[in-house]
Parts: sequence; C-alpha cells; structure tokens
Amino acid sequence: MSSSPVNNLGVPPGMTPETWDRLRKSPLMAKIELNGPSATDRLKARSRALMSPKKTKKDSLEHYRWSYLKKGGKNDTTVKKLLYQTQMAIESKDEKQECLSEIQFATENLKFEVFEEKAKEKVAAATSIGGKPINEDDYCSSRVQLKGVEAHFYGVFDGHTDRGRCASLVAKELPARIEKLLVEAEEISETTITNAITKAIGQLEEKWDGEGGTTATCALKIGEQIYLINVGDSRTILVKKESVYPLTEDASPGEARFKRAVKKMGGMVMRWPPGSSVFRVNAESAVARDIGYGSLSAQPKISLLSAGKAEDKDLPEEGRLFYREGDYLVLASDGLWNDATTQEVGKAIQWMDSKGATPNQMALALAQETQDLLLGAHGGVDNVTVMVVKL
Repeated sequence: MSSSPVNNLGVPPGMTPETWDRLRKSPLMAKIELNGPSATDRLKARSRALMSPKKTKKDSLEHYRWSYLKKGGKNDTTVKKLLYQTQMAIESKDEKQECLSEIQFATENLKFEVFEEKAKEKVAAATSIGGKPINEDDYCSSRVQLKGVEAHFYGVFDGHTDRGRCASLVAKELPARIEKLLVEAEEISETTITNAITKAIGQLEEKWDGEGGTTATCALKIGEQIYLINVGDSRTILVKKESVYPLTEDASPGEARFKRAVKKMGGMVMRWPPGSSVFRVNAESAVARDIGYGSLSAQPKISLLSAGKAEDKDLPEEGRLFYREGDYLVLASDGLWNDATTQEVGKAIQWMDSKGATPNQMALALAQETQDLLLGAHGGVDNVTVMVVKL
C-alpha cells in the first residue's frame, strides 16, 4: 500500500472519489480557489503536514548557519546587520486592538518568582495556565560568567504540542551553552556574541528529538549592551519614561522576510482555514520560525540595545536605541501579545512605575489582567508568561 497522503486520483485520505468530486465542484470551494493557492493544493498540503514524516533531517541542519552574518548579504558587517534587524523590529506592525482595562494588582492562582533584589537590576516573572489544560511556557534568568565583564541572560519560551518539554530544555540549557561558547572565544565582540547565540540555538535544535518545539524571546546583557534574541512570535519591548519600542520582530508566515525561510525548509505558506486571514506553514503552524519543530527554521533574529549617555538620542529610523537606568524590558509569550498591543503594555508599565510598583507586581498584574479579561470574554485563553526587567 502506498504511504502517500494523497492517492493516484488526487483524493485526500478519508474521502471517497465521489465526496471529493462534490466538494471540488461546490460554490464554497470555487470561491476559496479565487483567493490564493488552490483549495486542492491546500487540502493536499494539510494531509502531508499531518501524515508525512518530517522533511528536515535535524542531524544535518542544512538550513542552518553557524555564523549570524550571512556572507554576501547587503548588511556586510555584524554591526550593520544588528542595526538593520533593530530597525525591522521597531518598524514591525502591531494591528491588534487594545483590550486591557486599567491594571489591577492581583496575585492569587499565579506562580511567580523574584530573581533579583539588587537596586540596579531587578527582574521578576509571572506565568498563568490560562484556559489550557497544561502550562507549556517557561522562563529563566541567570548570570553568565564571563571574564572581566558582567553579563546576564533573561528568557521567555512558549512551548507547544509536547507538554512544555522543549521550552524547559531551552530555558535550562541556552544560557549555559552561550556562556561556554563565549568563554572559548578569543575575544568578546559583536561578531563572537551573535555567533555564540546562533550556534547555541543550533546545538539545541540538533539535540531535541521530540515532536514539539518552542519559541524564544531573550535578552543577553553583556556590559552596557543588550542583545535581543527572537525565534517565533513571543516578543520583547523597551519601555522608557516617554516612549515604547518593540525590540523583536514576530516571525509571521505572512511576511515576505519569513516566507523565504519557510521555502528553504521545503514548507508552504497558505491561509488556513481556507479563506481566513491567518497564514500558516503547511496548514499547521502560525509561526514561521521555531526551535525544535522540524519543518521550521530556528535561525534567530538578533537586535541591539545600548546604554545611553545624556547626549545620546534614539534614532529608530537607523535602528539605534539607547536605554537608561530606570527603563524596563518586558518579555512575554504570545498569550499576552495576542490581545494587547506593544504600546498598551508599555503604557501599563509606565502607569505602574508612576505608582511605585515593583517588577514583581508589574509582571503579576499583566499576567492576571490578561487571564481575567479573556477568560471572562471568550471562555478560554492561552498560557501567559510575562517577565519584567528593570534596567
């Protein structure tokens, strides 16, 4: 018997030729066919995604580059590429409607942890299971031991289809792997840092042998520079006293920049369900990049944030942003960003800061408010994980 998900007559599994013929001739199918790839191709792709083995052999990682800088690219130095990616992150669109009401502090039914209590570096995280049967999110905060420079790693990871095992693996091992590669490097520079990040993620992609995967949004602070690392649709933002900036770019399958990586992996981007506004890879994944999931690239997008002096001014159109003491980073899974805009979360942080709230209270409030609002409105909500770092 053939193992192909579509037989010689082009009929998807589970359908008789007669049923398939009636479906293809229906007015609904004709309407769908006009809006992009044919419905026949979509259903066949859906069958392949569900029934075929993974196309990419993880042990070869042919899609992966161990160096962050692509040879021959238009951004021919690491610094230029970092500035370009920072500019892309700043310019990324956020078209969701504002939905958070006035923030109310609440702590019941939430797991939280305060990582730091030092005056100049405070960070806390809150995570909520929401309406899901299990919380597949994870997070971490750890020191990175480098000679002669102070370094710290922060991360939020949104796992899927594996009960959070991939997210847990990446949260546990990514900081240590980056540290090991940087300790072995001859020098600490933009190039060695971005290469260490890229290679560490590749090592974890190669190690993972489960069926699921995870997104990652991370901040690696080395001295006065912060490298923002993103794979998937979790997001990190910068909240200043008077302004708010996205620091990472969601890997949306509908964006041309990410479609190219999908094609390199042998995947197909389509609207799914047919006729909807949602783009998916192989009629399955709503993100174009992921760590661990065999049909998606784990190549990270890395942007840069630098400590600012009094005379330094932000130049977002050039990808140059500066942070100062008292500014905030907010790292969160898409359980927050699916229903709250970058600007809205930034305003909430600014408001709480004006009231003297701690990072712990801020993270708890955002996670709790999102859960309460969406559970009441829709009867269900994704896992929500929020980390707040006071710089």
